[in-house]
Formats: sequence, C-alpha cells, structure tokens
Amino acid sequence: MSEARKEIWDLCDFLEAELDGRPYDRKVAFELADRLGQKFPSIHQTMKRICSRHDSEQSAVA
Repeated sequence: MSEARKEIWDLCDFLEAELDGRPYDRKVAFELADRLGQKFPSIHQTMKRICSRHDSEQSAVA
C-alpha cells in the first residue's frame, strides 16, 4: 500500500472515532488532513473542512 493510501486510511480511522464519540488525537488528525490537502489538490477543500473544524474546537477551548 502506498504511503498516501495509508495516510488516507489513518484519517478514516480518526473520522470513525469522531463519529463514534471515541477519543482520538485531534492534533494528529489535523496535521494529517493538512498534509493530505497539500499533497492532493483534488481533495484540498475536504481536508480544509476537517482542519477548519479542528480550528473551531481549539477556539472554543481557549
């Protein structure tokens, strides 16, 4: 499996954890979404939404 595919599957694991209400490392998920968005312009907007959600959560905590 290519590294890019592994990263996408890793992000899927984070999203499933979020959906199920299980804890996950939001910082790692944010960094992964950001990196994937930069690598693949075709999914950039989707990855940007994930990052935006993380930013919103951080603002609420601060």
